[in-house]
Amino acid sequence: MKRFLRKRWHGLPIGIIATVFIGIAVVAASAYITTTLTITQEIKKPYVPPPPDYGTVTAPDIDLSRVDTNSSFSQTLTGAVVVELGPDGEGKAMKMVCAPDSKYTLFDVTITLTDRPEGSEVPFYGLGITGGGQVAVDLDKRGTYIFDLTIAGKAGSSTGSASSTIEFTLDDSTTPAR
Repeated sequence: MKRFLRKRWHGLPIGIIATVFIGIAVVAASAYITTTLTITQEIKKPYVPPPPDYGTVTAPDIDLSRVDTNSSFSQTLTGAVVVELGPDGEGKAMKMVCAPDSKYTLFDVTITLTDRPEGSEVPFYGLGITGGGQVAVDLDKRGTYIFDLTIAGKAGSSTGSASSTIEFTLDDSTTPAR
């Protein structure tokens, strides 16, 4: 081994030349052995299930005819409230929340079921609110429910425009689970 290291080629030690060649060979070989791995991945938002489809409640805005102070009024709107109960709506209730204007001394709202889906057992009767408050009708079958809306009341002594609200929503059933 000592003899090999002492040998020279054109005045350069062969051990140094051999080391350089071996280093070049290792670098060259690693270039052929190197593999590049490409990783692709689709990143998306987590799955969120669609909200349940309980259905819709449609009710028009209502302009009542003018009334004198301290006078009574009553108006019935046929088919004014339409409920389309969706696929997830069976067992839900249509809730009616009433907030009368302070210009009324009496304000009464009644909804009366006039049409229901075939097979429904919801009774044909009226539910009313006198003053503010809420009532609910349990709906049992998917389909169309039609309600008449009767508004009655008595104007107070104040004049001006009165604005009351009646809000309809589909909510949890009012009947306790059995």
